[in-house]
Order: sequence, then structure tokens, then C-alpha cells
Amino acid sequence: MMKLIGICGQSGSGKSTVSKYFQEKGFPVFDCDAIYHELVNHPSECLSAIAKEFGGNVIQNGKLDRAYLRRIVFSDQSRISALNTLTHSYVLRELEFRLEKERKKGNALAFVDAPMMFESGLDRRCDLVVAVVAEEDLLIDRICRRDGLNRKEAVLRLRHQISATDLKNKCTYVIENNGDENALVAECDALYGFIMKKFGLFEEVGK
Repeated sequence: MMKLIGICGQSGSGKSTVSKYFQEKGFPVFDCDAIYHELVNHPSECLSAIAKEFGGNVIQNGKLDRAYLRRIVFSDQSRISALNTLTHSYVLRELEFRLEKERKKGNALAFVDAPMMFESGLDRRCDLVVAVVAEEDLLIDRICRRDGLNRKEAVLRLRHQISATDLKNKCTYVIENNGDENALVAECDALYGFIMKKFGLFEEVGK
């Protein structure tokens, strides 16, 4: 039976780099954010459900007007929760559809990159969940450089996400990404070996 490895982390943690590492190893890797964007960038059941919940003006030119939707939900936690509950259900359904395709191909292992791993309940579907964490000042610096935000905006983004402490407590395996890219690759190598041994995918790592 195909094993599913979850990868999660805050913005700027480097989880996308970890996902890319395993994709380059030849494993199927699914990005829940990318799936969501696919679902709302053209007419779909997900997009129709969002419009039903938040009003038809959220759709412009056949796709989701994210800026308009953000203005609706930004200051109301109950509306944010309603949006997350709605979209998670469609993303998880599409993810299952794609995972089934990989199972039929005979793949023994797949990965899923999910920023809201625990909020969506996807962790219960995974055989192992990996957290990628980093010191807050590093996260802020990376977010500012990557997304062109100022420090206040970066801090606000992190405040709306699960904390590194909670991730460490909830996840089976933790990668501390406080160094350079070479250090992160070394951490990925170690994780790869751990996974291979844990699920008995080969007897000797590196063989």
C-alpha cells in the first residue's frame, strides 16, 4: 500500500525546497496550494461553492478574485474559518483522486505539501508528517525578500499561521532549517534515509 508523507511549515520555512528535493528523487509530490489555485482559476464546483457562500462578485472573468475575497474575510475570523472549511473539502477530494492514480501506477511512496496540514485534518491521512521550521527572524527575512513585504506585513502573516512550537509538538519528524541550502539538503538526505528505513522500502540506505 502506498505510504503518504506530509510536509508542512510556516511561510519561509523551506518546505517547498524539501518537497522539490523529493520530486527530484522521482517521487510524486502534491502541493495543496497549487491544487487550490487550479480549482479556483477556472469554473469548478469549488469556485461555485465559494460564490454561493460569499457572493457572486468573488468571481471575475471565470476565476476567483482573491483580492476581493480577502477584503471580505480578512477581519472576520468566522468567515476565514468558513472559507477554509469549504475549500479544504474540495482540495482533499482532488488530492485523493490524484493519489489514487499514483497507487494504480504501483508507487510505494508519495508526498503532499500542505501549509494547513492540521487545520484541514490531512495529517490523519498521512503515514508520517514532517515539519520544516526555522527561527522567526529568519522566516521574516525570507518572506520579505521572497514576497517583497515589509517586516510588519511578514510578522502579520506568521501570526495567522500555526506556530513552530505547535508544529514540533504535532509532527513525527522535524527539520530545523536555520542554515544555508547545503545544510537543508543534508537534512533532506537524512529524512530520505529515515523514510526508507521506517517503511522498509530497501534494506540498506544508499544501497
